Amino acid sequence: MSEDRVATPPSPPRFGRYPEYRDSGVEWLGEIPAHWNAKRTKFAATLRSGHTPSRQKAEYWQDCTIPWFGLADVWQVRDGRVEYVRETAEKISEIGLANSSARLLPEGTVILSRTASVGFSAILGVDMATTQDFVNWICGPSIRPEYLLYVFRAMESEFRRLTMGSTHQTIYMHDVDGFSTPVPPISEQDQIVAFIRKETARIDALVTKQERLIDLLQEKRTVLITRAVTRGLDPDVPMRDSGLDWLGQIPAHWEVVQLRRVAFDRCDGPFGSGLKSSHYAEEGVRVVRLQNIGYGEFEGADAAFIPHEHRSKLGDHSVIPGDLLIAGLGDTNHPTGRACVAPSDIGPAMVKADCFGNYKERCTAPFTRCQGRRLA
Repeated sequence: MSEDRVATPPSPPRFGRYPEYRDSGVEWLGEIPAHWNAKRTKFAATLRSGHTPSRQKAEYWQDCTIPWFGLADVWQVRDGRVEYVRETAEKISEIGLANSSARLLPEGTVILSRTASVGFSAILGVDMATTQDFVNWICGPSIRPEYLLYVFRAMESEFRRLTMGSTHQTIYMHDVDGFSTPVPPISEQDQIVAFIRKETARIDALVTKQERLIDLLQEKRTVLITRAVTRGLDPDVPMRDSGLDWLGQIPAHWEVVQLRRVAFDRCDGPFGSGLKSSHYAEEGVRVVRLQNIGYGEFEGADAAFIPHEHRSKLGDHSVIPGDLLIAGLGDTNHPTGRACVAPSDIGPAMVKADCFGNYKERCTAPFTRCQGRRLA
C-alpha cells in the first residue's frame, strides 16, 4: 500500500444461517441459535470480587510478590487487541493477601473493570489478584475464558446502559450479578474464538498501517506549521540567528521578544484539595481539563462543572472565549504542550491544575488575573 493512500477496508465476513433460532430472553442478546443456551453468567463462571489491602499496614506492601491488577493497568487492554495480561504496576504481599478480602485468582480468570474505566476486559495470563474496581470470573466446564472475554467485549452497549454516575462511573454489583451470556457447545465456542481472532487480526493489521500513515501526516503537518511560523513564507528572505536554541534562524526583519511583552498573561488551575472530582456538579462553571485540550481544537464532549459558589472560593482561574489553552501534562498519545483556543460558546469557565490559560488582552499590572504568575 502506498504511504499516501488510504487502504480499502476489508469486506465484512459473511455469516451463515443456523437452521433455527429462538428468543434468548435477554434483551441485549436477542435471538440465538436454537441449540445454544442463554444463562446467567454466574451459572457458567464463578464470580469473584477484587480488593485492596489496607494501605495503613506497611507489612501488606513489603516483600510483595503477588501481581495485583488495577486501574493503572487498564491501558494494556484499552484498544481491545490484548487478550491476556501478565504484568501489573503494583504487587501485594502474601501477608496482605491473607489479611484482606483480596483473592489469588487462577490463570485463565476473566476480569472486567466496573468502576471509572468501565467495561474493559482481559484474561489473566498468570495467577494474580485484582482491585475492587474489577469483577472476576473463573470459568466452569461449560464456557471457555476466551469465549467469555469476547462476550464481554460484545456487551459494550449493555455496559453503557448499566453504568451509573456522571463523574464517578460504576456498574453496581447487583447488576453484575444479573449478567447473562450465550453458551454454545464448547466445540462451537472454540470455532467462534478462532474465527474472531483471524478476522480481527486482518483488521488490526490494516489499523496499524493507517496509524503509520496518520503519524506521517501529523509529522508533515507539524513541519509545515513550524516552517511557516519560524521562517515565514519567502524562501529567499535574508536570515539571522534568533539567539534561541530551539528557534534557530529567523528572517532578518523579524523580532524575538518575551511572550509577556506582547500582551500575554498566564494563569493555571488550582492545585491541591481546592478542586477535586467530588466538587463536580451537573451544571455551573465549566472546568477545562487536560482531556479538553486537543491539537488546535477544543474537545468539548467530556464536560465537567462545579457550582458557582465553589468557584468563588478558588481565586481567579477564569477562561473566556478566545483564550489560548495549553496542556501542562501529557502521555504517549497526547503530548505535553498541545494547545487550542477556547470556543466562543464555552460559557463561564476556569482551568484545572496542569492546564494553562494564556490571555489575549494585555495585563496592565503584574498580578492581574494570574495571582502573580507570569509567562516569560
